[in-house]
Amino acid sequence: MKFCITTNKNIKAIEEALRLKDRLIKKGHVFDESNPEIVFSIGGDGNFLKTVQRFINVDPIYATVNFGKLGYLCEYKANEIVLLEEDIEKENLNVREISLLETKINDKTLYAVNEFRIQANSSKIFKFDVLIND
Repeated sequence: MKFCITTNKNIKAIEEALRLKDRLIKKGHVFDESNPEIVFSIGGDGNFLKTVQRFINVDPIYATVNFGKLGYLCEYKANEIVLLEEDIEKENLNVREISLLETKINDKTLYAVNEFRIQANSSKIFKFDVLIND
């Protein structure tokens, strides 16, 4: 399995990510930051959202571990890293499909997991066409 790990700035998350990376490599998995099959997001919801943007064109499986505050989008808690590794070996990851939101602004297409925020650089009024399911 080719994998990559992203973290937030939490020292414990970074330390755990380094330990996980070492253990996975020892088990024969390959660290690949450009085309991973699975991405471990170790942090919080914010880290996961940034990770999705980073790998939007790769479409990997995401395994999320909460080292943040809320962790609504995270499948595993910080103290469940061993469980996560066991699930990897059993090919029994706790995976859920996430539908991405898509928006087109001029000729640029952007994606998001749960929301878009549009902010004006001036006091001009915006006009939008919002389409749901086409």
